[in-house]
Amino acid sequence: MSSGDWLNKYLGLKLEGHQYFFNGTTGIDDDVDGSVAVKYDESGKQGGKGKYCSTRSIMDLEIGSVAWHETESAVTPTGPLAPSYWWNYAHNLHATRFPSEGSGEDFEWDGFMHAASHMYTADLTPFVELYKAEGLSHLKRRYTSVDGVPMFTLHVPMPSNGQLAVLHSAKVAAKHESLFKPLEASSCAEAVALPVATALLQLNYATMVTEGADDYDSGTGLPTLMPVMESAPSAGAAEVETYFTAGLKALGLTASLAAGGSGDDACTFVDVTAPAEGIGPNGDQEVTVTLRYVETPNSFDADKSKALHSVGDYCAYVDAQGAAFMGSNSGYTRWIDNHVAYTVPASVTLDVLAGDLEATGTAYHAHVTSDTGDGGDGGSLWTMGVGGLAIEWHGDFDYTKFSYPVGSIDFCTADSVCRSQDTMCGAASATVGVTMEERALKQ
Repeated sequence: MSSGDWLNKYLGLKLEGHQYFFNGTTGIDDDVDGSVAVKYDESGKQGGKGKYCSTRSIMDLEIGSVAWHETESAVTPTGPLAPSYWWNYAHNLHATRFPSEGSGEDFEWDGFMHAASHMYTADLTPFVELYKAEGLSHLKRRYTSVDGVPMFTLHVPMPSNGQLAVLHSAKVAAKHESLFKPLEASSCAEAVALPVATALLQLNYATMVTEGADDYDSGTGLPTLMPVMESAPSAGAAEVETYFTAGLKALGLTASLAAGGSGDDACTFVDVTAPAEGIGPNGDQEVTVTLRYVETPNSFDADKSKALHSVGDYCAYVDAQGAAFMGSNSGYTRWIDNHVAYTVPASVTLDVLAGDLEATGTAYHAHVTSDTGDGGDGGSLWTMGVGGLAIEWHGDFDYTKFSYPVGSIDFCTADSVCRSQDTMCGAASATVGVTMEERALKQ
């Protein structure tokens, strides 16, 4: 089962299709029936006629401005331990220890469990019953929300990316409620809880589901999931806070450091949020996706008698690969594919942001992704980010720093630089998005 098919079956995310990238050609969109995937899985990924060098599954959430891509590459460098090694390690570290049907007590959390996508839904019951029927490994827990409402959570290991999908809801069938045990002290419960009041979640959820109802049909019958938070394990939450506030000054982000737990289970976490751009229904604040880094220095993985690698080992390894294979606007690594992506404020160009990235020593590579329609170019800075999590910053180029033209990304080269024979690189043309007069000015 492909990663996209798994996300569709067990999370109810809508699978738009699979893309396959070949040397010299554009990607091919699968129509979800699996025919293209079967054809090229049988022939292999790389090294001969008809074999692809990169592929990705595209999930359409339709709720808010969030997209989900699962990417695989056979050409970008990884270092001696590929992402698959770490994903399997993290998956086995906790998934194989989960209690039967996920409801046992006193489970000892490891820091990798904070690599998670947190989503809210109206009712957990269909997910509980599906996972029981399928024998799917998961953990059932409960906590009290910031506005005092009992919340139920399902923590589901995703086999393709080493992360957990954490489903939150104030509702589950009464017959299942006793299966949900309180979050353990080792969980850093404050960092697992959503940073949004339940009443606001419910209000935004109802509005977003209504707005997306005509387009959203995953074909599974599962309730829609609304993204609320992305979390990442950290070996230095305080350094993360400094990176976003003092380092990336141009973005105007808020990064707030908080403490949780106590004694040996003490933890710290930092929430990164962008300035709010919208107001939700009835004048209430619109829910935006929070990025949270969680540091649990004494968790299960930190004990070498219990675990081979700690979160600190992982973060140091990923950072080392960025240093080995990338620089300032150069190179690429497979670890860039493990990223979150954000659109920068309209007042900030990618040229300005690049200055902050270089001042903080963040490796990155710039690529054009679109024509803005007004003679400019839209694109992204693919960066190594901070704390082992890459970040894609999407916005517009004004060419005050970068030299025109900035090439588009090539999924079939090790350093992401486009080659003339790869037609997926059309945006590398000096004529994309500009008139002759504008092009002369940019040059």
